[in-house]
Amino acid sequence: MELGLLILIALVLLLACILQGITGFGQSLLAVPILISLMSPRSVAPLMLLAGTVLNLILALNARRHIRLGRIWPLVLGGIVGVPFGMMSLLMLPSWVIRIAVGAMIILFSIVLILGFSLRIKRERSALFPVGFVSGLLNGAVTMSGPPVILFFTNQELGKEEFRANLVVYFLILNLFTMPVFFAGGLFHMEIITAFLLVIPVLIVGSFLGIYLSGKLSRTLFRKVALVIVILAGISSVISGLGMI
Repeated sequence: MELGLLILIALVLLLACILQGITGFGQSLLAVPILISLMSPRSVAPLMLLAGTVLNLILALNARRHIRLGRIWPLVLGGIVGVPFGMMSLLMLPSWVIRIAVGAMIILFSIVLILGFSLRIKRERSALFPVGFVSGLLNGAVTMSGPPVILFFTNQELGKEEFRANLVVYFLILNLFTMPVFFAGGLFHMEIITAFLLVIPVLIVGSFLGIYLSGKLSRTLFRKVALVIVILAGISSVISGLGMI
């Protein structure tokens, strides 16, 4: 991998880690659309899986007091079932299709959050498995498991700390189950593993910087800024898929 590309990857992951450290989500939403404009989705997915595992492990340890496993395990079960189907789409679909689909999904998801959409689900437990399945499907395809779960937790009006803690633990567990699926699919190769090892310091610095800033910045203001960045990233992904850049 060229040095220039590696530096760009490191910068993108640094910003993504800071974002996730502050909000509990956003690493893939920010990083994936940019990285798939620079690399093949088949390279981005395993790199983001490895990076996300390190990041979420750090964040989960930091937020361990607010973890509620009763809310997580049905999501994880649905996610595990969905991951292989997502990986099959990664192996079968053209890169441009994935780029456009990911970008469109991010734009729609961000607009929904900006508009403050909320639909409280009273029978929460019955909805957790299908939400997890869709999340796992996206994780297997582009390691972007966040949108379905984030929107669901937002609808259920979880407290900020519980919201953040349950998200990162869910992401961590799902990533750990996704790894052997990716390995069996032949998605891990030496170039990706080398790039991951080289950016580990960036992941650590970004995660701790995000944790620090989470207590210093206005969450409402940062959330709006983050959503604008995410929308721009989604637009970039769609444009890239259309072959315009």
